[in-house]
Amino acid sequence: MSEEIPNAREKLKKLRKKIGYSQRQMAKAFNVAPGSISLWENGERKIPGPVEKLLEIYEKNLYLHDQETIDSICSGRWERVWQGAKLASKSSVNWMKVNLVSKVMAREKAMLLKQETTEAIYRDLFKHLSDLRGLHMKIGQMFGFMKDDLPESVKKFVQPYQYSLKPMSPHIIEEVVFKEFNQSPQDIFKVWHSLPFAGGSIGQVHMAEDKSGELLAVKVQYPRIVEALHADFKNIELLQSVFNTLFRSAIDGVFVDEIRERLLEECDYKVEKKNIVEFQKVWNGDSVVCIPKVKDQYCSRYTLATEYVEGEDFHTFLKNSTQEEKDKLGETLFRFHFTSIYKHRIFNADPHPGNYIMRDGKVYFIDFGCVARFSKSTIDQLRSIFIPLLNRDFEAFKVASIESGFVGDEERFNFKDHYEAMMLTCEPVNSEPYQYRFNHHYVREIFRRMVLDTPNLPYSNIRKEMVFLQRLQFGMYSILADLNATADWRSIYMNALDLDENKI
Repeated sequence: MSEEIPNAREKLKKLRKKIGYSQRQMAKAFNVAPGSISLWENGERKIPGPVEKLLEIYEKNLYLHDQETIDSICSGRWERVWQGAKLASKSSVNWMKVNLVSKVMAREKAMLLKQETTEAIYRDLFKHLSDLRGLHMKIGQMFGFMKDDLPESVKKFVQPYQYSLKPMSPHIIEEVVFKEFNQSPQDIFKVWHSLPFAGGSIGQVHMAEDKSGELLAVKVQYPRIVEALHADFKNIELLQSVFNTLFRSAIDGVFVDEIRERLLEECDYKVEKKNIVEFQKVWNGDSVVCIPKVKDQYCSRYTLATEYVEGEDFHTFLKNSTQEEKDKLGETLFRFHFTSIYKHRIFNADPHPGNYIMRDGKVYFIDFGCVARFSKSTIDQLRSIFIPLLNRDFEAFKVASIESGFVGDEERFNFKDHYEAMMLTCEPVNSEPYQYRFNHHYVREIFRRMVLDTPNLPYSNIRKEMVFLQRLQFGMYSILADLNATADWRSIYMNALDLDENKI
């Protein structure tokens, strides 16, 4: 029996009250005798080490001190629209009140009121997106990539939101498992923890122990999430005319179609299992990149089980690691993504920081729901575009851009602006002596040049398979900026392209 962690009894009581459990229900969640919780909370018996560890995991990963459990996901099209409208209306009213009251307040008090109102609006926003899950949640997680542009007072809400969601009530999740295997999780596993240790937009993850004693991470899909996604996409189709206006040369529906296919594919855990196996094959034997093994017997369309990996999450790693260790992680992430794309024509299109676990100098990649693939011809086209950028050859880049089909209107397309913007994205691999340090100013500048200020959006033909590539680049670059990572990015990139520095 280990030494009790500080305030373990208080943490246990707080956790139980927040999720609304009786002591008997809590005992079931921890797989202990009914009277144990009472003895622990009263201090009559020391809390065992494994339970202490669970308390740490729940507090760190689920942020249950700020959350409550929910029972279901609204999946009706107009119900989801109505939820968003209510939030927008509430936010507007709050800002109107602040602006009116501020006119008769002292400046210092007015600034404090605005800060408190801003915090309340973001808190409501994150709570709303958390409740709805699905596409709303995906959009919300993008706040994590733009956190440097958020007010200081709201940044504190972004990190836990990236990693955690309200847990579904245990009986709902257990019903999903029962429908898949005709057994409850308590019957399937030697130990089943009904409180999840992680949550996402499509499902939540529970710790379990199989009959042999091996610890597993079991992801269970939220019920009705597919219906909710279909409803979201119907609503997004209302905005298709906006996309068509911004990208007049693009194929009609290219954005919505690609996003729909990828996200609905995430809802089939059999597909994710195949993705994991494929990445394991590709990266087998690598000394740093690791991918947890799949446990087939516990997998179905709505459940996915892998070996449980204990280690540091991204933000814990940021706090505890040296700059040298951060540089090494950045180098590994950069190598993983670009090598997967150019050498294996497959890439994980979700660079969410919660998808990495660090342990003993290795990086474990744990989520492969959103995976896209490239054809050989597309990779050849990408190479034809980026090699001229490495050579700083404007004319060759212009020809490659036209031949790739990216340019929708040659007469109106501003090739000079596009070249300069793309050269900016290549700054880490082109900055001599090829030791470049990522920072958030650079990431914001890329977004400005590639999205906000470019004159070429109406004249660009965005191909379907390129949609998620942009998400990968902005997301990965933001993570590298979080790490403040420095490396010889050019050598890694050249290796992924199978290029010799002396022959390009």
